[in-house]
Amino acid sequence: MPATTSETLDLVDRTVSVAPMVLLSVADHYGRSAEGTKKRVVGVLLGQNDSKGIRVSNSFGGAFSRPTVPAWRDGVEG
Repeated sequence: MPATTSETLDLVDRTVSVAPMVLLSVADHYGRSAEGTKKRVVGVLLGQNDSKGIRVSNSFGGAFSRPTVPAWRDGVEG
């Protein structure tokens, strides 16, 4: 996590490259898990962060289930 403004600005100038298989994997996970619904989809992106930029080279889809909420608490914060 950047501690100073200059460290944050250094992140802005970085290039990010994502491997084609990562894009396909993310799209497939979404299509199998939640397409056409309002369900959330979660996953993990793996890669390298160096002075040249950020390279995302692999990904894994994860299971996500929201705990069941009693009907009387639906929409109630807290």
